[in-house]
Amino acid sequence: MGCAVGGGIEIAWQMLVEGKSLACVDWLSVAMSALEGCVGGMGSSKLAKLLKKWFGCNSFTADTLVHTENGLKPISEVKVGDKVLSYDERTETTRYQPVMAVIQGEQRYQLILITLDSGESIEATAEHPFYIKGKGWNPANGLKVGQALQLHNGTTVVIKEVDTSVRLEKVYNFTVANTHNDFVGGDGVLVHNAFGDDRLPAQKSQKGVTQEPREVHMDHIIQKSKRGDGSLSNGQVLCRKCNRAKWDN
Repeated sequence: MGCAVGGGIEIAWQMLVEGKSLACVDWLSVAMSALEGCVGGMGSSKLAKLLKKWFGCNSFTADTLVHTENGLKPISEVKVGDKVLSYDERTETTRYQPVMAVIQGEQRYQLILITLDSGESIEATAEHPFYIKGKGWNPANGLKVGQALQLHNGTTVVIKEVDTSVRLEKVYNFTVANTHNDFVGGDGVLVHNAFGDDRLPAQKSQKGVTQEPREVHMDHIIQKSKRGDGSLSNGQVLCRKCNRAKWDN
């Protein structure tokens, strides 16, 4: 897939030029807005579907409530342009931010049912990040009974029970501008959006270490060993499987 990348991917591409890899970062919202076209005949609609397939890794079940500017709304009804309540980690304040893209997928997922001491339950895919007060972002499958989740009003709610199941399910998510998080459930639990820029830190690939199968790379179209440069026009989005056999000096 020889896709030319637009300006919105510049930072991520530069990270890859420096030898770093990206896994489940905010690629859907970035790539769908930044990719202006593809060489080799792949149209934008086909590319969008492929990106959704690659990056639909963190989501909620349809009835999960989201705190929007117009009140609580099931996540399955959230649309692009809706404003959702979000938390600014730098200023420690909340404000409404627009939804930039919506994502849904249906397949067999590992789902984590989190029951809170308030009596409410929230169900999310295994890797969706929740904010533990005083500790930061943790995936749903890493949450433990007794931990305190941050709420929209600055207070916390304690996890009472964590249950895991695997089943076919239709799940939903969205990306949030600027602050990359939102609040879910009637209690208003702070969760990360689909693939915000602080979802996972960039890291160098390690020899002999098996990486996340949904990991995504940006790589050179023309290898550096063949005088390819690090310009945006020489970048392409590749899945790990597509990229793993390539060698680039």
